[in-house]
Amino acid sequence: MKSLEYISNKLCHFVGRALQTDEDRFELLVKIVKGGKLFANMLNPDNPEVLLNFRYIGQRAGEVYEKIDCVCFCDIPDNALDIHTRKYGRFGIGFNKHYLATKGAHPVMYIPMNCDIKEISSTELPKNPIDYFNVLSKEYTTMSYFLSMVNQFYPYTTALGNFKLSDLAPYINLMNTDVVNAIQNNKSHQMLFSQMIAITGLMSYIKLFDETLSQDDENNYYMEREWRILSSVEFDLDNIDKIYLPHKEYENYFMSEFPKYRGEFYVF
Repeated sequence: MKSLEYISNKLCHFVGRALQTDEDRFELLVKIVKGGKLFANMLNPDNPEVLLNFRYIGQRAGEVYEKIDCVCFCDIPDNALDIHTRKYGRFGIGFNKHYLATKGAHPVMYIPMNCDIKEISSTELPKNPIDYFNVLSKEYTTMSYFLSMVNQFYPYTTALGNFKLSDLAPYINLMNTDVVNAIQNNKSHQMLFSQMIAITGLMSYIKLFDETLSQDDENNYYMEREWRILSSVEFDLDNIDKIYLPHKEYENYFMSEFPKYRGEFYVF
């Protein structure tokens, strides 16, 4: 069965956007392939921890956080990469989608910033997406810090004063067995802490975009069909499925650097 044109079995990462010449971009591509690693944090590449900085929302980039340590890929078929490569350049690396999924990659969730958030039940949070996720991320992060300290120094019953398990009797049949056991063993604050860490992490996969922009507008992030990994990505030469280049002559240059490369080339 012929695959649909808008579905790709590869995820691509393009490099050298900020560089001035193709020679510099090719040199960077070679350096990355020789190093076998795409860094989530270029300023501190050896730091294995993912940093989420929420001092202010990254409105220009459509991010909930000001800075996210991650490696980004696009899920775009080769014949539809024109818009994307006009933004990010035409030197890139393509990996099998399943290979990156096993390393933790998954798609971002695109949310129109011009539409209000609809909640199942009413809260006092602002309803426009830019403010909504900014406030939510700050609240969850602050609460996770507090629960982290509680988790280290206090049992759950101490933190809640005169709390008794019997107070939850009307709701006990609605609760997951693991939750009940956590409460009985004074560990439910650890469970809450884990949940908040998970939710805070999931918000790093939210991307806000202006759906009124044309599809080739550089600020229309929806067209990127982005996947991301919240860590650096290590790989071998054999893991690369495809190398993307702006000119045919770079194929020979690449093969002279990597004579054992057995993947494909795509030349724009």
